[in-house]
Amino acid sequence: MQTLSVKSIRKSPSLAMQVAEELKTYIVTTPIPPGDKLPALSHLAKDFGVSMSVVREAVRSLEMLGILEVKHGEGIFVKGFDPKPVADQIVYGLDTARDQMLLKSLVEARKVFEVGNLELVIQRVDEKDLKKLESILKKMERHYRETGSEDFRYDLEFHTAIVKITRNDVLIRFTEILYQTFSLYHVHKKTQAEDIEEILESHRVLYEAIKARDLPWAQKLMEEHVLKSGQVRLAL
Repeated sequence: MQTLSVKSIRKSPSLAMQVAEELKTYIVTTPIPPGDKLPALSHLAKDFGVSMSVVREAVRSLEMLGILEVKHGEGIFVKGFDPKPVADQIVYGLDTARDQMLLKSLVEARKVFEVGNLELVIQRVDEKDLKKLESILKKMERHYRETGSEDFRYDLEFHTAIVKITRNDVLIRFTEILYQTFSLYHVHKKTQAEDIEEILESHRVLYEAIKARDLPWAQKLMEEHVLKSGQVRLAL
């Protein structure tokens, strides 16, 4: 097996942390796509010049972060980006006893990202993107009319599809983390008929503004939508 191009690790009290950082660098700079397998623990230990127990601890820490996945009997694999562990860490690191203040901060952050993203969305949207948004809207409408309840999954899918139109991986990842954090405040409740129509209409008109490539209109609608969504949760 080919030797990895990595730095030999110097002995210190945090060997596992150093190995974890080197592994992250190796994965990103090689690059190794999600789903690909890393060399065996013994091979990694030899390349890094450390014991297998140190490498095992480093791998375990990266597994907890959602970067690696250990499949027993198969090996160590690189995982695709998962925003949930990051979102969990954000909420954990904040004062969750002050839920109202935290939620207000999330709404402000979401407004900055989602309204700001629209400039690139309007520039880069194509017919394939519009068909994707329209398909999500149809699923959302069908669910709301059949169940009479709000389901954050469709809202999340719609807004994720919008940010993906930017074709900017950094914006996409940051916004996905924000959505996941916001989703921790998800409210699943029966919705009045007039509220259902208001929710559906807010998504329909936002879609129409994007389709029309009308940036000021889309930004106005997005800001109103995000603030309304936050107000619903703050009122509970």
